[in-house]
Amino acid sequence: MHIFMALFIINKGIWQKKTVKTEISTGKPDLMIDQAEKAVKKHLELGDASPLKNMDMSAFSTKVTLTKSKRAEARALRDQSEIKMQESDSALGIAKGQTSLTEGTVYNYLTIIRDKLLDAYRGNEEALNEWGFKVLIGESIPGRRKTVTEK
Repeated sequence: MHIFMALFIINKGIWQKKTVKTEISTGKPDLMIDQAEKAVKKHLELGDASPLKNMDMSAFSTKVTLTKSKRAEARALRDQSEIKMQESDSALGIAKGQTSLTEGTVYNYLTIIRDKLLDAYRGNEEALNEWGFKVLIGESIPGRRKTVTEK
């Protein structure tokens, strides 16, 4: 967020307009925290001479510390989450480099199960719906377009 302020000053007898722009990094939380920490530090350095001495800077400082720790915690959890997702993808058999032939994966088992069920229900493939498989039945007559229906 930008704040613009116009000041009129006299410089060597000439009226001049001075434009001041300040920025609060609302779109970049880490920069915003850095700005807040610098404000707290400067306030503490100045002590009673601080122009912010009438503000509850203690509450502000506590809030800055809280947000910083929450963001650090969130990053750690995100890293853990990504690791868990990669582990899940590997167990499913959908991680990079894995195929239906990767033994011991859910994908591998489902492929084997599907093939066994197709063999067991030959002629009644729609029964695989009861096993959780989405079944599409295609029919074609030579020389005509193929039609596919979901069963």
